[in-house]
Amino acid sequence: MPPPSAHACPLPLAARLVLVAFVPLLPLLLLAGPSPARADPAPDQGLEGTDWSCLPMRPLARPSDRPLDTTGPRYFVDASRGDDDAAVPGTQEKPWKTIARGMKALQPGDTLVLRGGIYRECPAWTASGRKEAPITLRSYPGELAILDGGLREFFDDPRNGWEPDPDGAPGEYRSVRSFPQLAHIGGRGVGHFADSMVPLHPYRFRIDLQTDNPFWNVEAKDDSSRGVYCGPGVWLDSDGEAATHRLHIRLAPTRLPGIGRDNYHGASDPRSLRLVLGGCESVLTLRGVRHVRVLDLVLRGAKGATVSVADAEDLELDGLTMYAGSKALALDHAVDVRIRHSSLRGLSAPWSFRNHQKYRGIDSFLLTTGEYGKGECRDVDLACCDVTDHHDALALMGARSITVRQCFIDNFNDDGIDFGPKQTDHRFYVFQNVLRRCFQVFTLHGGKGPGPIVDGRPGSGAYIARNVLDLRVPVYSRLPRSAADPQEVANFGRACIDHGSPVWPLWRIYHNTVLYREFTGNRRLYGAGMVQALRGTARWVENNVFVHMTELPETNFADGESDLVADYNLLWSLAKGAAYEGDFLAQARRPATKKSLPWFEASKRRYPDGWTAHDRFADPRFASLPAEWAQPAKLTPLPGSPVIDAGVALPADWPDPVRGQDEGKPDLGAIPAGVEPWPVGAKASGR
Repeated sequence: MPPPSAHACPLPLAARLVLVAFVPLLPLLLLAGPSPARADPAPDQGLEGTDWSCLPMRPLARPSDRPLDTTGPRYFVDASRGDDDAAVPGTQEKPWKTIARGMKALQPGDTLVLRGGIYRECPAWTASGRKEAPITLRSYPGELAILDGGLREFFDDPRNGWEPDPDGAPGEYRSVRSFPQLAHIGGRGVGHFADSMVPLHPYRFRIDLQTDNPFWNVEAKDDSSRGVYCGPGVWLDSDGEAATHRLHIRLAPTRLPGIGRDNYHGASDPRSLRLVLGGCESVLTLRGVRHVRVLDLVLRGAKGATVSVADAEDLELDGLTMYAGSKALALDHAVDVRIRHSSLRGLSAPWSFRNHQKYRGIDSFLLTTGEYGKGECRDVDLACCDVTDHHDALALMGARSITVRQCFIDNFNDDGIDFGPKQTDHRFYVFQNVLRRCFQVFTLHGGKGPGPIVDGRPGSGAYIARNVLDLRVPVYSRLPRSAADPQEVANFGRACIDHGSPVWPLWRIYHNTVLYREFTGNRRLYGAGMVQALRGTARWVENNVFVHMTELPETNFADGESDLVADYNLLWSLAKGAAYEGDFLAQARRPATKKSLPWFEASKRRYPDGWTAHDRFADPRFASLPAEWAQPAKLTPLPGSPVIDAGVALPADWPDPVRGQDEGKPDLGAIPAGVEPWPVGAKASGR
């Protein structure tokens, strides 16, 4: 699959989130300054006239003005005034009431238009179009259709949906009804505050829901003898013969000094709040269908994957907002799938930490592509999307060919992009993204122990280019163990790490800008750790910029015999670079002791010039690069910057979306001099 062009999502300037000044979103601003003023909830959510439960983390969905397609027949559905009677024609004047009714009538080339409102359906889509005549499901222009699979009473009538639990902790309520069906689709309560769509914690242990202890002072990760409060959340009583299958909820405040205004301070009585609690496995299932477009919808209220796609081909998912159940989107055996201008929102609340989600909640990926070696997704294009706020981000191990481009990937307290172990033939294109606030950006799961070494076909592997990795931003990873521990959030992300020592795919890492704060563990290696785990693979790290905020850059390599090219990169330290005396790179190449690895001379057996031979240690002279992460960075090089014309020409078959715009020799880093920064994220759509 050839990668799409850089500007396949051209969008209005006013709506862009651009690399030239990517600005921290609401949760980060709350750490740095006063909370913004409260506002009324967004229209078309069924919540007008209410006050916020808590401030939203991200912008809520707004109606799109995308015009109706005039090339084929159109049918209409209206949840509030429609009628499914057989005599109703489904016209704009006489619409049907349900999506299920409309789906029965659709033929190739038809469009099913949903008027604004909430649809209490979880359709398993069965209608297929043709290549030249796709079937379309979409919102009416200027109106917002919401597919909601949640349990209705907690949204429509919360006052009568809950009752105080006489045997519970202070502030604990239980559902009036039982929900035995939930035990069969995950056995865990999942949900959101309806107005802000801030997630509720999916509690694994009731003791965690009931305690007021905010610290990680348990004996073991899954120790259920002592509780850790993870914030407002729900627990399903579903284990054992005495299970009641009632939902339990507690909305007690959180009291972690280190997160300041990110703590929950809202209402404690769930009877006063509308909630979206997961009721169905998936809100929209696309299985065995071909040539379908789904446009401009909000999907919420799932227990599992909000949108599930399997055995499908030629699908367009554009302008969607998917609020995750256990995940937002699951692909399996899917071919030619285009996900664009969409928002995938996860289960990390402003007060959620890695410990909470990995060991006491749900620790899934937000988007999955099937299991490694068992599924096959091909020609998948994830473009101009927001992918935010979950435990893990993108699991690509079931993909044979996938492109991730111009996406804003933010707030993952564990893994970012997981490529899966090396295969004979698979291709990943990761271009022009902003990745930030992620504990480990590029990662790999491979089971227990080293994996098998396989030969890769020419051109296989990952192409990682023109991305900004902003690892300056604190990650909510480790909780303090007690009140005596330091309370501030002082965990920062790392560029890559693996699980179980699998063999990595062939990596070509070029023209990226990496801003990083500190090294963690024993991964103190060159290029923010980009040169680790080289057994059985090859890697190229060229034409990048690596800027360390506080320390001097690391120039260690695991060994000098790896199949590696690491050269033509710029290294800098914002805090210590200007004061360093001498030739930093020349000194770095000399072994510090007799036991140190003489990697530079050894590397010449693989790379004749020697690793780092053409590297530079210099201030990149960006338009703006503040040490404080809450300030916007402008990563375009100024005139005279040492990154200009400092790179090496790369093979023509390495895709580069802006190669033709970089005059002269290649510039180092993500954004060449004189090139207009490109739009990133779902906001770039202007819808």
